[in-house]
Amino acid sequence: MPKISLIMPAYNAEKYISECLNSILSQDFDDFEVLCVNDGSTDKTEEIIKSFDDNRIILINQKNIGASISRKNGLTKAIGDYILFIDSDDLLEEHALKSLYENAVKNKSDIVYLKYFEYDGKTKNPYIDSDYARCFPKVKNFDDFVFTAKDSPNAVLNKTCSLWSKLISHELFKKYDDWFFPSKKETIIEDLPLHCQLHLRADRITFCDKFLYSYRYSCEDSILHKLRSSKESYGIFYTVDVVEKVLTESKFIEKEDFFREFALFKISHLKVWFESIVDELKEEFFDRLKVSFSKLKVDLKMLKTVRYDNFIFYKTVLESSSLEEFRKKYSGTGLYLKKSFYKFVQNFV
Repeated sequence: MPKISLIMPAYNAEKYISECLNSILSQDFDDFEVLCVNDGSTDKTEEIIKSFDDNRIILINQKNIGASISRKNGLTKAIGDYILFIDSDDLLEEHALKSLYENAVKNKSDIVYLKYFEYDGKTKNPYIDSDYARCFPKVKNFDDFVFTAKDSPNAVLNKTCSLWSKLISHELFKKYDDWFFPSKKETIIEDLPLHCQLHLRADRITFCDKFLYSYRYSCEDSILHKLRSSKESYGIFYTVDVVEKVLTESKFIEKEDFFREFALFKISHLKVWFESIVDELKEEFFDRLKVSFSKLKVDLKMLKTVRYDNFIFYKTVLESSSLEEFRKKYSGTGLYLKKSFYKFVQNFV
């Protein structure tokens, strides 16, 4: 049996999938399988996958049902000791599999996090929020440092949450049967609830202090860019509710540090989406936003310890009876500025 199962959802991925697969096949660790889940592609994705003459590459064809269910279907067929999700337009860096596997075995890890680059096709830039060393500034050597969610409340929601940012023990998946794999119409940023489940349930978490993955981003091609003009953007409220449910069931949200992180997560994410969507969607989004914020029973003094713009946004929404009133009040704070939507959320695509 292979040591690592890589699971790759692929939908109309002809542009980059060859580069992705080559980055896997060129690794200095060869005990793996790659489950390429062709999610009903209508381009040459299937043809390209078949062109690779390597029995470690396994093609799974299915009708188009979305990346989340594709990952689930790949997981049901995976036989490796560890699972690594990878997107079909991204790249593994040199020594990635070897470094992650050695860290996992040495520390008996349930999860091994990695650092990654943002990649625009030309330049690779380190993504600072993928550096878990910032959660533990006193730790000098992460080779044998083991932690849990209790040790890192700010890593549950407000660090990078993408599924490809971590090597995961297959045994951890086998312990539970309620993993969150939604259909493509249920939610957006579907990585978040599953990331929370994994992080909260892991007994041993480690961090490989190396840049091992390149996340390719393109604002114009991204799913989130397309959603900003669609009512599907309202799915962010469902995502936030599911995350709250996961935290509540785990009892973590009852602890002040974790509740504070959830409050920051909820306010900042909904704020970013509100600022990014087209004007035609803002009125209904604002109405939903007001209802959602009214359910967040948060001490304003606690919020003042987080980013000031998030505090003012939250407070102004609750004090406004309409979108028009909100705009007048918020513009008076000097904070009603266009933010860089993609820089904030691109690690969830």
